[in-house]
Amino acid sequence: MKRSFAILVLVLSACSRTAAPPPSQSIACHVATQQRCKEFPSATTEQLTNLPVECSSVSGLLSKPANCPTSTFVGKCTMGSGTAIEIKRVYKGVDAAYEKDFCENTAHGAWSTAF
Repeated sequence: MKRSFAILVLVLSACSRTAAPPPSQSIACHVATQQRCKEFPSATTEQLTNLPVECSSVSGLLSKPANCPTSTFVGKCTMGSGTAIEIKRVYKGVDAAYEKDFCENTAHGAWSTAF
């Protein structure tokens, strides 16, 4: 009986182990007509599935790994923490003061002019 119980415990503990998560992937959508690029540096499976659809719907350019352009970059808003980070980069042609205010006060993100 004790031996059967020990085997059962071993089987259950083996079944409760989860597979290692897949390596993180970055993904981005650049919408030149809106002077924006949305990036997920460590995208979740859901983000990897949803961003291509969202990007296509606004005629954006999808890149995987993420490749937001550096030319005409004005600033970025970084939201979230840990593996749940989203970066919204904006480019020349947007109201940078508005974007900074929105980032810090509405989205509760961190604004930066460093790429």
